[in-house]
Amino acid sequence: MFSAAHAAAHTAHAAAHTAHTAAHTTHAATHTTHATTLHATTHATHAAAHAALATHATAACIDDLA
Repeated sequence: MFSAAHAAAHTAHAAAHTAHTAAHTTHAATHTTHATTLHATTHATHAAAHAALATHATAACIDDLA
């Protein structure tokens, strides 16, 4: 029959596994957040580049017509 100390060791071991799993979950969530933020920032930068290009092209056309 297991002693109380043996049972407590199993409980502590299980708690360590739970904490380890939670750490992996948190780490994965951080990667997801980072990827989502990076993706959104890339889209915003791309859109800004298009806007700048359109403004530049419009100014060039006006200069050509002048």
